[in-house]
Amino acid sequence: MKRDYSTLDRINIDANESIEYVSDQEQFGVLDYWEDAGKSGREDCDGYVVTKLRRLIALGWPTDALRIKIVGVEKPGDHAVLCAKDDDGKWWVLDNRYPHPMRPSMLPYTWQQWGIGREWCEVSWQ
Repeated sequence: MKRDYSTLDRINIDANESIEYVSDQEQFGVLDYWEDAGKSGREDCDGYVVTKLRRLIALGWPTDALRIKIVGVEKPGDHAVLCAKDDDGKWWVLDNRYPHPMRPSMLPYTWQQWGIGREWCEVSWQ
């Protein structure tokens, strides 16, 4: 399977269009709850991330080419995005705030730490 921009674009557009944004407080009664949006079709930013992550893994993307990233935004605070590395070694950001994947340098975020599962590391876009 080729890991390319067109696959990332399709996954990002599909998830962004099929999930209705709703806060965890409104949906689950807690400040933060990470869940795939497949069950309700409604989620906050981390639900978009989990949904996109699971879809890419199902397509055969290796976990070492995927990162869950928490970024700083102006308001309401932190925001979750999914970063994916293509076959050319370029990182792309899949974000529910943007219709198409973007390069990290194109986004107005404060890049903090990133990781997948319990493995977190400092940001490096090499």
